[in-house]
Amino acid sequence: MLNIQISFGKAAAITVGLALLLYKLWLVEVHDLFMIGSPMDDLFFVRSAQELLAGNWLGRYTQYTLMAGPVYSMWIALCYLLAVPLHVGQQLLYAGASLVTVLALYPVVRHKGWLLLAFAYLLFNPFTYDYSSSAGAFRLGIYPALALLVIGCAIGLYTRATVPRGKPLPWAVGLGVALAAFWYTREEGIWIVPALVLTGLFVAIHGRTRGQRRWTCILGLLAVPLLIWTGSFLALGYMNWKHYGIFTDLEIKSTEFKSAYSALISVRSNKHQRYYLLEAPVSTALIKVSPAFREIKLYVGKLPASVFIWSLRDAVQAAGYYDHAGNDDRKNGPKTLDFYKRLGDEIHRACDTGQLTCDRLLSSFVPAWTEEYNREIFPTLYDVTRKLLTFDGFDPRMLAKWVSSDPYDTSWLFTYITGERLRTTDPAVLSKVPEAHREFEDMKTHRLLRIGRDYYQNLLPWLFWPSVVVILLVALVEAIKRRMSQVTVAALIVLAALVSHITIISLVAMMSTFAQRYLFASYPFVILVVILSAIMVVRVITTLRGGIDDMGNRT
Repeated sequence: MLNIQISFGKAAAITVGLALLLYKLWLVEVHDLFMIGSPMDDLFFVRSAQELLAGNWLGRYTQYTLMAGPVYSMWIALCYLLAVPLHVGQQLLYAGASLVTVLALYPVVRHKGWLLLAFAYLLFNPFTYDYSSSAGAFRLGIYPALALLVIGCAIGLYTRATVPRGKPLPWAVGLGVALAAFWYTREEGIWIVPALVLTGLFVAIHGRTRGQRRWTCILGLLAVPLLIWTGSFLALGYMNWKHYGIFTDLEIKSTEFKSAYSALISVRSNKHQRYYLLEAPVSTALIKVSPAFREIKLYVGKLPASVFIWSLRDAVQAAGYYDHAGNDDRKNGPKTLDFYKRLGDEIHRACDTGQLTCDRLLSSFVPAWTEEYNREIFPTLYDVTRKLLTFDGFDPRMLAKWVSSDPYDTSWLFTYITGERLRTTDPAVLSKVPEAHREFEDMKTHRLLRIGRDYYQNLLPWLFWPSVVVILLVALVEAIKRRMSQVTVAALIVLAALVSHITIISLVAMMSTFAQRYLFASYPFVILVVILSAIMVVRVITTLRGGIDDMGNRT
């Protein structure tokens, strides 16, 4: 017979946490599913989920099939199988990630009330109920939760590995699973790596000196997440090989596609226009040197850099590849990649022989650096950071402009697969909403608006920079004394993730385009920086008074 004992304090904290979660779910229930019906956005993920549920992997091999990781489609399918509406499932995932992060900090925070505050503050992150960003079937609905889950598990691994009786293995496994899901939700996951490298460094150093663990144990713990991530890569590669005849996790990461894309964007134009690719002089030059490019010349031209990667794939399909090549997808896949290889080889050969003037790229997807970018570095960093800290654009209201679009007559599919109430596609219907329901809707959205503005938009911009100063000063002092606390290390891990993400988004903004949604994964880290700095301030004050620090040690 189970004998479960729980203290009054823990029972109260659990009760309050559950009450906060239920309150939030009650508030956000007012949001209808917003549909744009785009074959490269929400419609793609819903259709892929339908194919998964039917046992067809990701469906036919089109230009969209392997353009994005399959995790969000898997998430939609999982919510369907569990009979959980998509928005509820996404809110629960984010709440779970917030809880995991709080539990990761549990051993190193003596005053547990801070943890309840951290959970509440993370839970009501405004961009988890901003309507334009959270109400659709978009992968950004789970991306912030997965990013927070990765960092939370990384902190949990560190805090458990650096005490002699800690149990870090479950956290290492959790980190591997979270990292794999995060990596295959969006394609720019490289920004999380610096924080994970920093985590590994501190696990190695403090795990040995404080946790009294052998090097074999430490290396084994660090290998677990890498093995799980590698397993996810191999599993995706096998499934894609089985269905499409190509062993790759994502097509845009294949050698053939990267060769073609990098070749196209490397050709120098004498009429270069910022934020655009493949200007007319470039197309004219490519037609002369590349038979492969001549196959797609009718379907591709000067385009904004932000959509070029998708438009190129549309052009290749229109030229007779992907599902237009035939009915056997196991032959269509290799044939399409062979085309990309030919395209890349022909252009690179023309560059090498001097037929084309080509620039050296920063990477396969990043154009050559120019003097213009040097002037934009600090203004762009400032602008992106300002928009992040002010929660720019936050609005939980379902305004009249937010009506669904159904260009392919697939609203029925959205309704059945997501289990959500669909936002109307007819603006005239909004005038027929019962007055009582409209008032109830307004009351909920007004509360959400007040929470977001009063506790985040009006507060965090003033607290963030002092919080960063506190973290860096305490870290410097502790580093000099060679007694860096676990809370400080956790704060540095969060800061590393935040700085890395801001840097990546700023580079994208300089070279391509910027949208507020690009910052969604950073908001939980802004909140964590403020919370952790407050914990550190209390810890320092307690230490100076000769009391007990957050590790329970008498000073």
